Amino acid sequence: MMNNDTKLELGQLEFSCHLAESRSILGGMRVTSHDYIGHMASSQALCWNVALPMKKHDNFVSLFEVLNDSLRESGARMKFDFGVETAVVLELNVARDLRERGTATSIDLYLRTAQGKVCTIEFKFTEPDFGQCRQPRQGNCDGSYGSPNYLLKNNGYLCYLSKVGRRYWHIGAQYGLLDPTRVAGSQADPVQQCPLNVFYQALRNLMVAKKRSGEDPDGEVRGIFVLAADQRNSAFWGPENHFDHLRKYLKEVRGEEGPDLFRIAIQDIVDRFSGTLTNYKEFFTVKYGFPSM
Repeated sequence: MMNNDTKLELGQLEFSCHLAESRSILGGMRVTSHDYIGHMASSQALCWNVALPMKKHDNFVSLFEVLNDSLRESGARMKFDFGVETAVVLELNVARDLRERGTATSIDLYLRTAQGKVCTIEFKFTEPDFGQCRQPRQGNCDGSYGSPNYLLKNNGYLCYLSKVGRRYWHIGAQYGLLDPTRVAGSQADPVQQCPLNVFYQALRNLMVAKKRSGEDPDGEVRGIFVLAADQRNSAFWGPENHFDHLRKYLKEVRGEEGPDLFRIAIQDIVDRFSGTLTNYKEFFTVKYGFPSM
């Protein structure tokens, strides 16, 4: 695996190279950046470098093929018709969906099929995890859900986010992503770790996918989450990786495996670049150290 400092430097370089081009491709649309330079220089830049050529040439064949293969290999019975009528949005702001104030962290890549089904994709390059909720760092909780030490401070709310009107626990409970009864220190949650402080980005992606697709909790799956990670990142592909932990967590909350969580390798997407995208393969070999195609 490459040195993190090396990868971050490459990410910064590519972000700079494509910024001007991205403005023209996106029609001058303002794209919201993540809060931390580590995220900006790593996964977000890589996401842009993968998605912008596809958007520029209107060629998403490689991405759709990898997604369809992942769904098929998982044994999922639902069908997502990724095709020419699929809408693709880069860095979708979802503040209104979750009743967040100001500018929310965006969805890296948002896909909506002609049938209204939604796939949200989170890119990971050098990051070591799914991100964490900000509230413990801001002194609004201790990283657990329903901590007795913060109940009074948060006016009786088990989570500060609920106190300020965020819809995380409402939507999460509706779709079996969060269990409001798993209070810190209880038999159900002896670890006292809030899931939003462990799987923050993944759970938010799933909430948005299900809400925007209009999924009925008792009906067919219409909203799914896909992790697109560099195969060299052991945090998402190695033993005891975060993706497997997320899958285990959701099974515990739901009582069964859910067919709405998938993982793909960014290298597989680039490997299938063809036609108008063929020449971009060398770019990823030189700049990111991807295998020579």
